[in-house]
Amino acid sequence: SFCLIIGAAKAGTTSLFDILAHHPQVSGSTQKETRFFSWDERFEKGIDWYERESFSEAPAGAIRLEATPAYLTWSEKVAPRIRQALHDRPPALVAIFRDPVARAYSHYWHRVRMGHEPLSFTDALAQEDARLRAHWETLSREGNGRYGYARASGYASRLRPFLEHFDRRQMHFLLQEDLRPDVFPQS
Repeated sequence: SFCLIIGAAKAGTTSLFDILAHHPQVSGSTQKETRFFSWDERFEKGIDWYERESFSEAPAGAIRLEATPAYLTWSEKVAPRIRQALHDRPPALVAIFRDPVARAYSHYWHRVRMGHEPLSFTDALAQEDARLRAHWETLSREGNGRYGYARASGYASRLRPFLEHFDRRQMHFLLQEDLRPDVFPQS
């Protein structure tokens, strides 16, 4: 079976992945963010490629875990892809959220540190819609969250496709604050 941490970016997906991957019945993907379901080129390689590439060392019966925040960002195409590819093995889907303004600001600084963002935060937000329109085809094809600071913080609209394609009982929701040590003790 599968457990997919679908986002949100900069809300604790890495910490949650690390915590869950330590469980003895869980096998984390070889790369935390596989972007398999969001990156068209990877998705076209098929589910067998995904399993070989990301879970080659997973023991039989282990829950296969991955965390790709772009899945929430590109939910319109990702949710139906996950349903199609894993229809016979319905996954658990986990979304972790953070204050949307703090998340957008953290996302912005992440892009600045990567050298992808030359604008101020205010200017980046003001130009977000125009930048997304100008680069939409490439960003969508690659499942890339660049320029989408406010868009990725629109949790209700980002979640809607998942709620339309999956049974609510498959979905689990957390807040970044839920990762406190008293909730998830680190050993």
